[in-house]
Amino acid sequence: MRLYEYQAKRIFADHHIPCPRGILIETSGASEPALSQCEYSAVRKAQVLTGVRQGGRHPIRRYSYK
Repeated sequence: MRLYEYQAKRIFADHHIPCPRGILIETSGASEPALSQCEYSAVRKAQVLTGVRQGGRHPIRRYSYK
């Protein structure tokens, strides 16, 4: 699945899985009004889909050093 963090949080909430609250800010001008709603210290972070996570097993080649 390729999801942004805010999309995954919505799915968790739909299934009653607790997760930290977040605010989606789509433009730089909307950040200050949105952050003024926070009652706690806040961190801004970009969410971009980059690269592909490729988990699983990766074979390591063994070389002979004779």
